[in-house]
Amino acid sequence: MKLKNLKSHKSLFNPKRKQHVMMLWGVLATIFVGVLFLVFTHAATPVLSIESESGSLSPKAQQVSDSTASKGKAVKFTGSTAASCTGGKFYVVRNQIIDPNCKVFLPMGANIALTPGYTFNWNGTANGHVDDVKAWGWNTIRLTTVCNNANGTNDQASFYAGIDSVIAEYTAKQVVVMLECHDYTGQNPNSATASSLYGFYDRMTVKYNTNPYVWFNPINEPYSGNSASDIENWLTMQQAVMARIRQNAPNNVFIADIPGYGQGTSSFKGTNSITRLGSGKCNVVYAWHNYGAVSNDYNTNNNEATNLQATIDMFTYLRDNGIPVIIGEIGDPLTLSEGTAGSPQWNRWGAYNTIAQGPQRGIGILWWHATGDSSVFLTYSLMADRHAAPWSAASSGAGLSTGGLKFWQMIKALPAPATFTGNLAQSNCP
Repeated sequence: MKLKNLKSHKSLFNPKRKQHVMMLWGVLATIFVGVLFLVFTHAATPVLSIESESGSLSPKAQQVSDSTASKGKAVKFTGSTAASCTGGKFYVVRNQIIDPNCKVFLPMGANIALTPGYTFNWNGTANGHVDDVKAWGWNTIRLTTVCNNANGTNDQASFYAGIDSVIAEYTAKQVVVMLECHDYTGQNPNSATASSLYGFYDRMTVKYNTNPYVWFNPINEPYSGNSASDIENWLTMQQAVMARIRQNAPNNVFIADIPGYGQGTSSFKGTNSITRLGSGKCNVVYAWHNYGAVSNDYNTNNNEATNLQATIDMFTYLRDNGIPVIIGEIGDPLTLSEGTAGSPQWNRWGAYNTIAQGPQRGIGILWWHATGDSSVFLTYSLMADRHAAPWSAASSGAGLSTGGLKFWQMIKALPAPATFTGNLAQSNCP
């Protein structure tokens, strides 16, 4: 061994080097003892404390085996994390309507006239036809009346008795009856004007606030335009009417016809959207009357292809943004030389596109009108013979107009209602 090698080995016994080695052994010993403590005292086992929220939320947790988890154990959550549906009334959850049987409810039906009175009854009235309505597959009727003159009778007692009779007949078989007044169509009523209807609605809300199948659609197409000022005035008026109805009927579904004669769908968009009416409120639905003037954009919707695309785009927007909408009126004129809601061609496109595209996006539809557009005529007849009532076609579809047959076939092809699986807490209802 060379002298220089002896020198290098000798350095191992340097006192300073020995001190460093001892310190290293001390650190290693501390780590070893700590690991043993964690293993034998289970201090490394995570402990989770779970407390359910107030209300109907009831998540539970349990320890389960999991080979991929630390020590082969994991925590599994069971039970519902959403407010469960107990039934008994309607709930509006985002763009879905949930019925008293906890099923997703797709309103389907028609506007129908009332006895007594002259309004819209050229081919009959709703009275006595609940079985025909059920045979059609309808679950909703919109009872179209003029309220301030007792539907033309000037006999308030008979008017109320007629409504009570229809409500008793239909709701007993779980058919929704939408009450609406045609008094101020397109007249831009303010809150004071609309208050003339409070006597009618006070009576109805007191009497039917425990009947979930009675819905309130206070004023038909109240605003003719959908400008920024129209939207603000519409909102103020609808808020006042809704506040009055909610005094007695806090949970019944409230239906608000949108501005622009019910067609101003552009009012759904933007920071000043009409959806402010229902924001944070219980059971508010918007009614769009689709006669083909989607967004009242006459330049881009003046042909069939763009009208279809505009309709699809709007339906998709409503669905994706959770905006609850019912198509309160569609109608296909028997001929394209007649029409009472703008261009007859647009009316036809609106009806056909709504029937084809609405239900698959969760949007229900009511036909205008089953029994009469006025006291003397029926432009948008379900029947090829405008002089016939639609009841004979309920089961077979025989004798229906082209649009009527499309409507009938769509309803017959609907799947059974699905059970609601969402979170009722999003309804903003008690």
